[in-house]
Order: sequence, then C-alpha cells, then structure tokens
Amino acid sequence: VQYVTSAFTQINDNLLQAGRVFGGTPTYVFRRVTLPMISRGIFAGWMMIFIIAFRELVTASLIAPPNTLVVSTYINREFEQGSVSLGMAMAVLCVLITTTALLVFNRCVGKQKGA
Repeated sequence: VQYVTSAFTQINDNLLQAGRVFGGTPTYVFRRVTLPMISRGIFAGWMMIFIIAFRELVTASLIAPPNTLVVSTYINREFEQGSVSLGMAMAVLCVLITTTALLVFNRCVGKQKGA
C-alpha cells in the first residue's frame, strides 16, 4: 500500500485535469494517465509481498490445512524429521527463487527509470 500511495502522491493534478479537458472520461483518464504512472508502485508492492509471503512460516502454519504443504512448512517439516540435507536444499532453492525475483524486479525498475 505504501508504494502505491507514494506513487499516487507524485502524480501532478494538472495531468489529470488535462486528460479531462481533452474529453477523457474518468475511466479513460485513469487507464491512460494514472495507471501507467502508478504501475511501478503497484509492481514494487506486489514484489515485496511476494518475497515476504514466499518464506512466511507462521501464517502458513496457522492457516494451511494439515495435509497442505507450503514451501516454508515443507522445509520446517524436513528439519523436524531429521532430513537436514533435503531441508537445506529446499531452503537454498527458496532463497534462489526470491533472489531471482528481486533481481528481475530491480532490472525492470532500472529499465523504466532509464526510459
């Protein structure tokens, strides 16, 4: 929410008024002016939520049914059962996936800033 809020505050009201002056409906102005300007903030918020939620153990333990395996509960179960090597392999895979997602995000944001 913070990323989208900061993106909204950076939009100049003159741009929105110009869209309306030239005959744009509020939906059209939102789709053509506002949404492209806040898309980076939406993407940043989505990526941060994805990275945090991907490794969240407590929420998965409380919400998920007993037969459902989420990555974090699977890693925890493997450590509890003494299969440290499998638990470590899954933990490394989890870190690699989140790191790759973060690098892709940084690259996308870097390209948008340069454009």
